[in-house]
Amino acid sequence: MDIEFISSKALEKEKDKVNYILKNLAKKEKVLVLQCSLTAEEEKTLIAETMNMIDEEFQGIEISTMSTQEHSSWKKKLLEILGVKNHGLTIVGPANIVKKIKKNPEIVKISLSD
Repeated sequence: MDIEFISSKALEKEKDKVNYILKNLAKKEKVLVLQCSLTAEEEKTLIAETMNMIDEEFQGIEISTMSTQEHSSWKKKLLEILGVKNHGLTIVGPANIVKKIKKNPEIVKISLSD
């Protein structure tokens, strides 16, 4: 099992983050950690697309996003002024590997299968 960290700079080059995630995650034993948050619409699309891919080998995904929306408005504005458009962190992995994701506002804990 691999954990792949993808910078926001690498994702900026992609036209469609959801397709990039699907291409790099689908039916592979890999967890992706993205240096950006997904919008609610992107998460919805990602979940819908992976639901169509479910079969005996691929059981779907687990996803968790931490975003600037969790910051106060002045911090968010400061990040935007500094050029950070979509500051956050997204973790995506196959459901057969990522058994549980616990999230509170400041910490994400991931339990992986043995």
